[in-house]
Amino acid sequence: GEQIGNFAHGVNFVPLASLDSPDLLPSAIADAVDFSFREKVAPEEQIISYLREKQILLVLDNMEHILEGAKLLARLLHLAPGVILLVTSRERLNLREEWLLAVGGLSYPIPGDLAPGWGERSPADHADVAAELSETYAAVDLFMQEVRRRQPGFHLSPKAVGDLVRIVQLVEGLPLGVELAAASTGMRTCEEIADEIERNLDILSTDLRNVPRRQRSIRATFEHSWELLSQEERDLLAQLSVFRGGFSREAALNVTSSPFSLLQALVQKSLVRRIGSDRYGLHGLLAQFAADKLRDGLVQREHAVIRHARYYAQLLGREGPRLKEARGREPLRRLTLELENVRQAWRTAVTQNSASLAEESVETLYLFYDRACRFKEGVDLLSPAVDRWKGDETRRRLLAKVLARVGALRLQLSDYPGARTSLEQALDIDESLNAAADQVFCLIHLSAVARRQGDYGETARLSARALDLSRRAGDLWGETHALLHLGLA
Repeated sequence: GEQIGNFAHGVNFVPLASLDSPDLLPSAIADAVDFSFREKVAPEEQIISYLREKQILLVLDNMEHILEGAKLLARLLHLAPGVILLVTSRERLNLREEWLLAVGGLSYPIPGDLAPGWGERSPADHADVAAELSETYAAVDLFMQEVRRRQPGFHLSPKAVGDLVRIVQLVEGLPLGVELAAASTGMRTCEEIADEIERNLDILSTDLRNVPRRQRSIRATFEHSWELLSQEERDLLAQLSVFRGGFSREAALNVTSSPFSLLQALVQKSLVRRIGSDRYGLHGLLAQFAADKLRDGLVQREHAVIRHARYYAQLLGREGPRLKEARGREPLRRLTLELENVRQAWRTAVTQNSASLAEESVETLYLFYDRACRFKEGVDLLSPAVDRWKGDETRRRLLAKVLARVGALRLQLSDYPGARTSLEQALDIDESLNAAADQVFCLIHLSAVARRQGDYGETARLSARALDLSRRAGDLWGETHALLHLGLA
């Protein structure tokens, strides 16, 4: 609206969503500028001739499915210098004159934005909290506007304010997602809406008659984009849904076995986001949609999941020795960046009962959670493997290794009974397998449990056993720590 006075012949909106061929583009522009074609002359030539002397802004909306029509736009820019084009498209036009402006979602609060205890204010001022969030974050403001348009007297309870924040976080500020979520408030609470979004995209829908069919649900919007992709692009997008929290180019190419050009194509189509110099990601809702597509191709999904787990198990295998170095900050940083993928890979190794992947991963996972002082997270991640492999004779050594690391992390949490139980169970298995280095690890940490509980005689006894074993095995780590604990005792 602000631009209307800047163009002698006005600003015209050209909707393209309903066009099924680039050949119809001249007619769409003609309809928008109220121009009638003459006979016997090609429509493209007529519209160029009509606009040649005009000073006009054409807003062409939804160009991504008729990109061949960009040839007409290029001719217009060359032959009609007074014409300015503003084009919305999921994919760039690849014209020399093109200036790209990436359009993201609306602003929304992320966990670090909100002060501790923000959701614990008294019920008397919960309305003030909602108002403050609306003023600060456009996604919250849009949600409230849409709800109050349907329910004029709508007010948020203190609990619902937190659930509203979760909703806009889940849709990542996507305007259509915010609007469709708000449309459900008459039938569901904000908590129910947020819970359902985490499970199923289909809640984000509307039955309004004057909304284009492809915008009546998030799934329909994504299906529209999906249909515009080649089969190779669909396969890649589906496989990328196995990643968590973003991925590097190397990871994408290794896990999907796709060329970089195909990844670039999805970036250009605005389906994959570039979030760093070598970091990519999918919108959370799109990732859900792509995961559904991958699930439909069951064999392809199994392959992608295993390749993902193998890639990150190998990453852990490489980073483990570096974490042991005195200056292990860089591997700690790299693993923190990939933590969600690493956690997912470990879960895959456990659920798939893959001893090789778990064996390659467990030591580095323990070192990471220990060095990062994230002890409880480590216990929570590793403990399900104990339940999975308890009683499995073929996984005894692996079970002992996991039990020992869980015990070491429980020690750091001052859970001495839990630490002692896990470490003693691991030690029993290691002794039966005659695994000297693993026995030393258990003995060192059991001596630490005893020392922290004030039993210095037990500390010295366990440390002496560890010292003898480590010296016979040539284990310098064990010898060093055994001497340290003897000295402390």
